[in-house]
Amino acid sequence: MDFFSSFGETLADHRVSANLIAAHGIITLLVLAAVSLRHVVAHGTSRLLRWTKLHWLESAGEHAAERVRALILWLTVAAVLLTIGVAVAYHFAGGDVRQDLGHWYDRLTLTHLLKLGLRCGSMVAVLLLSIAGVRVLRGSMPKLEAQLQGWLGPHKHQVVLHRGFLLVQYYFVGALRLTALWLVFGLGRVGLVANPIYGFILSTITILVIARLVALSSRVLFQTLEDLGDRRLTEGPFRHYWERMPKLFPFSERCFEVAVYFCAVWLCVREFMNPMKVDVRCESILKCIGIVVATRVFIELL
Repeated sequence: MDFFSSFGETLADHRVSANLIAAHGIITLLVLAAVSLRHVVAHGTSRLLRWTKLHWLESAGEHAAERVRALILWLTVAAVLLTIGVAVAYHFAGGDVRQDLGHWYDRLTLTHLLKLGLRCGSMVAVLLLSIAGVRVLRGSMPKLEAQLQGWLGPHKHQVVLHRGFLLVQYYFVGALRLTALWLVFGLGRVGLVANPIYGFILSTITILVIARLVALSSRVLFQTLEDLGDRRLTEGPFRHYWERMPKLFPFSERCFEVAVYFCAVWLCVREFMNPMKVDVRCESILKCIGIVVATRVFIELL
C-alpha cells in the first residue's frame, strides 16, 4: 500500500505531469517527423521507378530505400531514447519545465522575438517560393518542349522527347520540394539530421534521372544515324555493309542502355561498399559489354 500511495503522490505532483507532457510532446514530434520522412522515401522511390520506367532497377531501388528507412528508424529510436534519458535526468535533477519556460519567457526580449519571427517567416517564404517554383516549372516545360519539337520538325522523335521533358519536369519539381524541406529543417536547427538524408536522396535521384536521359538520347542518336545512313550509304561501295548495320542498332542500343544503367547503379552502390572493389567489378563488366558489341559488329561485317 505504501508503494501505491507513494506512486499516486508522485503522479499527482504537477512537476512530474508537466515534465511528462513536455517529453511526450518532443517524442511525438520526433515520431511524426520520422514517419513523414519514411513516407517520402517510399513514395519517392516508387514514383521515380514509374517516371523512369526502369523496372529492372526495382530491386536496387527498393534496397536503397530500405537502407534509408532503416537509417531513419534507428536515428528515431536513438533520438527517442536520448529524449527519455535527458527527461529522466532533468526531472531527478529537480528541473521543472514550467519554471524554465517561465524564466525563458521572462528573459525573452524584442530581439529574440524578432529572430524567432524572422526564422518562422523564412520557413513560410521557403514553402511559398517552392510552391511558386513548382508552378513555374510545370508551366514552362511544356512550352520548351513545344519549341524544341517545332525546331526538330513534326513527328520527329516526339515520343522520346516527351518522355525526356516529362522526366526532367518531375525531377526538378521533386528536387525543388526536397530542397525546400531541407531548408525548413535547417532553419529549424535540425539540419544535422537532415543533411545526410537530403544528400543521399538527391544524389541517387540525380544519378538515375541522368542515366535515363542518356538512354533516351541514345535512341535519338541511333535513329538519326539510321536516317543518315539510309540517305548517304544506300548507294555506292559501302551499300553491302550498310545493309547489315541497321540490324545491329537495336542490339547496340540495348547494350548501351545496359552499360548506362549499370554505371548508374554502380554510382549508387559504391556509397555502401568499398569503392575499390566496386570500381574493379564495374570496369570488368563494362569491358565484357564492349567485347560483346564489338564481336557482334565484326561478325556482321565479315
